[in-house]
Amino acid sequence: MAEQDRPESQWHLSKTINITHILTTATVAIAVLAWFSTIDKQVSSNSQAIQYLADEQRRAASRIETDRVEIRDDLKSINEKLDQIISSR
Repeated sequence: MAEQDRPESQWHLSKTINITHILTTATVAIAVLAWFSTIDKQVSSNSQAIQYLADEQRRAASRIETDRVEIRDDLKSINEKLDQIISSR
């Protein structure tokens, strides 16, 4: 069957490369790289924020423990004074 005799309804694959396909592929590739760069920056920022919050929680826990020890010591002191008042009567 000659090239001219083929009906238009048949499927045809051209070996030529269209410049718009190259530009579209390059644009998509650049967009994907930009997106990955943005995601990388966000992950880095979140990592720093998580580290800061973890450090802050450790400092808060340390302050709470110090306050708890001080309160316990104060309560022991108050208890001893109450015992002295009760025993002196």
